[in-house]
Amino acid sequence: MVTALDQPADIDRAVASGTDDMITKPVNRHDLIARVHGLLAAKASKNGTADRFLTYIDRVEQISK
Repeated sequence: MVTALDQPADIDRAVASGTDDMITKPVNRHDLIARVHGLLAAKASKNGTADRFLTYIDRVEQISK
């Protein structure tokens, strides 16, 4: 979930409603990429598409440096 709400009570409500993860606005590009990378890495062993996307993200990060 992407939200502008960042107070502890807001986070508690989001988790209670079933949110797996949340990131606050303004979105930090590196934080977002790290979270997506982590989620895809967790699924990579089950799905070849995730492996290819992880490779793509790594290449994008190399170009961005």
